[in-house]
Amino acid sequence: MGQKASFAVVLFCVLLQAVDYAIIFPSLWLYLLDIQPDIEEFFLGLVIGVFGLTAMIVSPFVGWWLDKRPMKEVLVLLTSVSSLGMLLYAMAPNVWVVLVSRAMCGIGGTIFSAANLYIIRITTQDQRSGMFAKVNLIMMIGFI
Repeated sequence: MGQKASFAVVLFCVLLQAVDYAIIFPSLWLYLLDIQPDIEEFFLGLVIGVFGLTAMIVSPFVGWWLDKRPMKEVLVLLTSVSSLGMLLYAMAPNVWVVLVSRAMCGIGGTIFSAANLYIIRITTQDQRSGMFAKVNLIMMIGFI
């Protein structure tokens, strides 16, 4: 696969992650209330926080893994874990499953870091800021 096609795949993974983030968070509280009407309000913060906490904890390991293995392998696993988390979220029978699913999606959230590393690998210093701008553009499109 050529460099442009590989970059397109990385951008698509970033887009999927951003869409996940943008769709889930605005509707999360209503979804939790639908599953368990008497849920405590702190649980919303817990579910939101577990996404970022998991991404923060897993990110150094993903970086180490990216130094040892091909990008494709890492992206496939991160996207798969995130997709399973989204599927689990959609079919969650209780709020604890929602918590686990958002933790799984947090693992997939490290795709942003992987995309940035990929840009560093494939560009010269003169090209880098333009490529970072493209990744940020795709991420913002996903959020919208």
